[in-house]
Amino acid sequence: LQGLIEMATRKRRKKKKELIKVDKSILNTTIRTDVLNEFKIKCKDIGCPMNFVLETFMEQFAKDYFKLRIGVGQLKYINEDIADEDKPKLDLK
Repeated sequence: LQGLIEMATRKRRKKKKELIKVDKSILNTTIRTDVLNEFKIKCKDIGCPMNFVLETFMEQFAKDYFKLRIGVGQLKYINEDIADEDKPKLDLK
């Protein structure tokens, strides 16, 4: 994760002179307070903005980098091995 953050930061620095507009939306939803507080702490600990973590999660989830299996009373993280050539390429603009 730290490598991704550093790579994205370098790209942002290089392109800082060029103004790049990206459409942004507001995500307004309820989240359990304890979950949000733990998330805030983790993001602060690793020095990564929360919106970057959320956008990265949403992008990778949408591109099938991993799957979540949700059942009655349980949530499981499934990290299926995907061959490198089959992994979608991330756009870290």
